[in-house]
Amino acid sequence: IEESMGTLREAQSVYNTVIDLKIASVQTILNYADLMERNQYFEEAYKIYERGIELFGFPHVLPIWKTYLHKFVQRYGDKKLERARDLFEQCLSECPPESNKEIYLLYARLEEKYGFARHAMRVYDKACLNMHSEQDQKEMFHIYINRAADLFGITRTREIYEKAIQHLNQRYLPDLCLSYISLELKLSEIDRARGIFQYGAQFANPKKFEHFWTKWHEFEVSFGNEDTFKEMLRIRRSVDVQYTHQQYNEQLMEIAATHASGASNKKQVENAAIDTSENDEMSELQKMEQQAMLRQQAEENIAKQKEIESVAAPDHDHDPNEIDIDIDIEPQSIPSAVYSQSQSAKKMGALDRFNNDD
Repeated sequence: IEESMGTLREAQSVYNTVIDLKIASVQTILNYADLMERNQYFEEAYKIYERGIELFGFPHVLPIWKTYLHKFVQRYGDKKLERARDLFEQCLSECPPESNKEIYLLYARLEEKYGFARHAMRVYDKACLNMHSEQDQKEMFHIYINRAADLFGITRTREIYEKAIQHLNQRYLPDLCLSYISLELKLSEIDRARGIFQYGAQFANPKKFEHFWTKWHEFEVSFGNEDTFKEMLRIRRSVDVQYTHQQYNEQLMEIAATHASGASNKKQVENAAIDTSENDEMSELQKMEQQAMLRQQAEENIAKQKEIESVAAPDHDHDPNEIDIDIDIEPQSIPSAVYSQSQSAKKMGALDRFNNDD
């Protein structure tokens, strides 16, 4: 509202209040700086960019940095080159690796257009070693090689190729070596090209990089002899065996990992089953204990009921008219004569008794 209907001072006051209260967004900073640029207050606009840089951090501050650097370079060019360099260095010192590619390219273009070519090469070299992803690093090395060839000639790119071979991932090296070989062939360096073929062959799986071996085959047909051709075939066989063993080992590791994961899953299932069975056993034990307690209580209640009935009920087997005679009977000894008679009778035989009867 203040921009469209008020004065510039009133709009500045509102923007400054919003920034002081720290409720401004990135778009607010950009709108405020654009307002000052439209009114030819360029230095004030740059101060607003700097206030926004202090207010925000990465990655939110990245649009402010890009706009600030682009506007500054577009306005001043080579007039304030040192100040522009300081701004780029400040931005790159704070910028995370995943967001610095565009800043490096803008910095290198500044040096190529307004500065020195060797400074631009230094910026490209630093950028190649500070990329976040391997793909960005590969692309930056290709840009570095192309710009070096345009500015200093193709002979300058040799050291860049060698540095790229040292720092890039192995899966990018076969194609990089082919590009390096094409450079050496332009310079008629046959032996150097063959050495690069031999070095890059160790990273070129014949099943994935068949074009590499086709190029080498064509190279030996054109520039080699029987010995170099046989050497190429020997290297291909050894590389093929190497990657076959590597693939076999990877398959074994995958199978082992699969079995290990299956065993761990089986163990987890067994542990879960054991826990479930233990819980079932505990529940059964608890039920048995409860049943035993209920049985014991029932028996105690029955016993108490019997005692109460025995006390309260009359004794039907007892006769009230029965006379209790309690007489103590002393034991009497048997006379010895009884034993003597029985013993004499035992000694008489049948003949004696017959005689006595007569």
